[in-house]
Amino acid sequence: MVTHGLRAYDGLSLPEDAETITAGRAGWSYSDLSDDEDFLADEASGGPGPPLGRPPGAGVMVSEPDEESPLIYFRALVNFTRSIDYSPQLEDASSEEFREVSEAVVDTLESEYLKIPGDQVVSVVFIKELDGWVFVELDVGSEGNADGARIQEVLHTVISSGSIASYITSPQGFQFRRLGTVPQVSRACTEAEFACHRYNECVALEYRCDRRPDCRDMSDELDCDRPVPCGPHEATCHSGHCIPKDYVCDGQEDCKDGSDELDCGG
Repeated sequence: MVTHGLRAYDGLSLPEDAETITAGRAGWSYSDLSDDEDFLADEASGGPGPPLGRPPGAGVMVSEPDEESPLIYFRALVNFTRSIDYSPQLEDASSEEFREVSEAVVDTLESEYLKIPGDQVVSVVFIKELDGWVFVELDVGSEGNADGARIQEVLHTVISSGSIASYITSPQGFQFRRLGTVPQVSRACTEAEFACHRYNECVALEYRCDRRPDCRDMSDELDCDRPVPCGPHEATCHSGHCIPKDYVCDGQEDCKDGSDELDCGG
């Protein structure tokens, strides 16, 4: 029995539906679709709220489905027991370790979802160790199929079979809920946003290469070994990092190499 690692989830109440949810970014985001949805981030921080200290704010409205907003999102929490060899790198979405687990989980589950109507896209959001057990939080986006019970059934059946890819799973602690829908609004990303490679999504530049995927295709965490061009309101440190222009020559070193306080004219 897997029980010790589930104490944090005892009695957690998950509403059946979310009528209107406000995302906290310029584009839709896994983590900020709702203040209380990120199960693992809540546990890691000790309470509800946006993950990793990010502030909530007005953004994309996530509403109930209609003919113009067919993409419906669900969030799940899955117990991978101790079958994933946990390391801190698994919490870094740009790490090889995270990608290896993510790709195996996504490939397996999306193959299962081919058996039901609609087009389902699976994304791993977060991997966290709790009391020795490894939990994976993932999102399922469904286009052309609003049957949440069926989508949940597919996932729960796979978990109950005992494995996803090469990893051992347990239904203990399984959670699943509907997040809502993301309207399909076509627009060009602004200079202050990163254009995801697919799905016509935009995320704020500050979330580019922050070690947590915000684009559905995770493209905001690709090629992060290369310097990212700074925005129009940012200055470039000699190291390639970006800081707000207002921080240049303000008497305090903000660049790690101190280059923002060089050549300030005394």
